[in-house]
Amino acid sequence: MTSSISDEKAQDTFEDVEHESPESIAYKKKEAALVWKLDLFIAPVMMMLMIISYLDRGNIGFAATQGMIKDINLKGTQLNVRPSSPEPSLCLLTRW
Repeated sequence: MTSSISDEKAQDTFEDVEHESPESIAYKKKEAALVWKLDLFIAPVMMMLMIISYLDRGNIGFAATQGMIKDINLKGTQLNVRPSSPEPSLCLLTRW
């Protein structure tokens, strides 16, 4: 009977686990669980921030073509400052 590549990988993984202490295995499991929980929290929040930023940039561009520049007396590149500046909430999340 021939062994497949996946069987060889499983055997290699099993051999690596044999040489590790129970404490290191428990630590790796806890670390993986923590990373998973953080990913489940951070990914949706960051996705919503990106969607809001995209919508904000689109709205500012559309408003500029409809006369917003004249209404609020923007000059030169003042219109470009807000869409290109980072979101305050994104700055706060990045610091963590």
